Amino acid sequence: MHKRALVLAVFLALAQCAVLWIQRRYTIGEIEPPSRDLRQLPMASGSWRGEDAVVDPRLKDMLQARALVSRKCQRPFDKEVFLNAVWSDDYVHPHFPEQCYQQSGWTLSATRQISIRVTDTLSFPARLLTFERDDEQLQVLYWLQMGDRFFFNRWDLSLPRKELCWGRTRWPPLIKIMIGTTAPNLEQAESRLRNMAVQLSMWMNAVHRGSIVQELDG
Repeated sequence: MHKRALVLAVFLALAQCAVLWIQRRYTIGEIEPPSRDLRQLPMASGSWRGEDAVVDPRLKDMLQARALVSRKCQRPFDKEVFLNAVWSDDYVHPHFPEQCYQQSGWTLSATRQISIRVTDTLSFPARLLTFERDDEQLQVLYWLQMGDRFFFNRWDLSLPRKELCWGRTRWPPLIKIMIGTTAPNLEQAESRLRNMAVQLSMWMNAVHRGSIVQELDG
């Protein structure tokens, strides 16, 4: 009886130590902000011109956003594009457009993984979604990024979170970019979104304009 109690006490002590060790290894010490402050994103980039959009204060709380930029952007003689750029310390429950738009009554009709080419040597992955509601079509391009890792669902986040955060006192920011536009012509809408993504990536990564690929038309 005493031996069984002793074994149980040792097991519980070891379990408690393991829990404390895991908590300590996953305790946030300091969040590194993005290399460029999203709030300093210029209103003009290439041929695009933007204006701030009204943001529901509840959205910032829901996203646990350290910074949130919401813009309406347009090129001459082209359709409007909306942009949401967020950096957050919500490493557990990030929000994805598939869920948010479907909860708002949109039907997801197509999903594609694409590559955004910024320069001849710089590209990154993104996801392109097509939604439908009544007679409307909407295309949304997005990516989530932690350090140099990109992901598009909660399951893919677990590995970079472990590799970039485990045992470290400084954690990288979680950045979410979402760009959308109405899409009566899907090819033109995709070209529009790709172009905006290139311009945004150039600014975020301080890429010299002389090295950028030619601006896409559409």
